[in-house]
Amino acid sequence: TGPAYIAKLGAKLLKGMADRHPGTAKKDVRILDAGCGTGLVGVELEKLGFPKIYGCDLSQEMVDKAEGTGTYRELHGDINLEEPVTCFGDTRFDAILSCGVFTLGHVPPEALLNLVPLLSEDGVIVLSTRQRYTSEHRFEDWCRKQEQKGTLVLDEVIIGAPYISDEQADYWIVRPPSAAKSAKKVA
Repeated sequence: TGPAYIAKLGAKLLKGMADRHPGTAKKDVRILDAGCGTGLVGVELEKLGFPKIYGCDLSQEMVDKAEGTGTYRELHGDINLEEPVTCFGDTRFDAILSCGVFTLGHVPPEALLNLVPLLSEDGVIVLSTRQRYTSEHRFEDWCRKQEQKGTLVLDEVIIGAPYISDEQADYWIVRPPSAAKSAKKVA
């Protein structure tokens, strides 16, 4: 399913980050589950050994259910991703995972720009989009335009991966523009 897939994909990327920064351990990695719903992604991340999981969602009712999992260090409800996310103060995240949020009738692609400022310099965003959303919003074209503007870096796209029984999803791996600058300096 989507939550398990995105959690494993995020964990794989975080392992790569830890390999590049040998002092980084799973116990130190801060992860935001943006649009956490009932907490399915958080539960999967905890199974993979990540203890610093934070979450937010538009629905306080969903956040209350996520709180029941005992997985999250901090949860916030009534958070609209179409507005700047300020509830975490100065905390920056090594990864932001968002499953089932960038879908028809939820948030537009522009909401992604409110997540980028929450990343650490070497952080990564992993999000799912249902394939209908990808097509209707011309999501890849939108991401490429943002790259040209210097607002984000589209690192990778996984097309047609598991999501729900009646529809596959595309998974997008996005980094802050600072990650591209630091990568260019190393090269």
